[in-house]
Amino acid sequence: MDTYQDNNHYPFDLSIVLPVYNEVDNIQPVHDELAEVLGGLGQRYEIIYVDDGSRDGSRDKIVALAAQHPNTVRAVLLRRNFGQTAAIQAGIDHANGAIITLMDADLQ
Repeated sequence: MDTYQDNNHYPFDLSIVLPVYNEVDNIQPVHDELAEVLGGLGQRYEIIYVDDGSRDGSRDKIVALAAQHPNTVRAVLLRRNFGQTAAIQAGIDHANGAIITLMDADLQ
């Protein structure tokens, strides 16, 4: 049986969720690489960075990226460190893509 999924009712084709905890030095390189790859796909996408109570400037970097790229980057900011699972769930809760993909922000 073939199935057809109409993705037109989703604002984005793809949502990438990245939980972040004290990754200030990795955020820009990860973003640059993701934006390059995703931009070449010809799909509507959003990158959702979820700051999990970082104390190293990650939050500020994420907010700056969201301000610089308001059409493709979203910042989800947790009040304190809730752990990776909670950060992932928060990102999924804010995702607007037909497909949601999880990725680590540490370039691993």
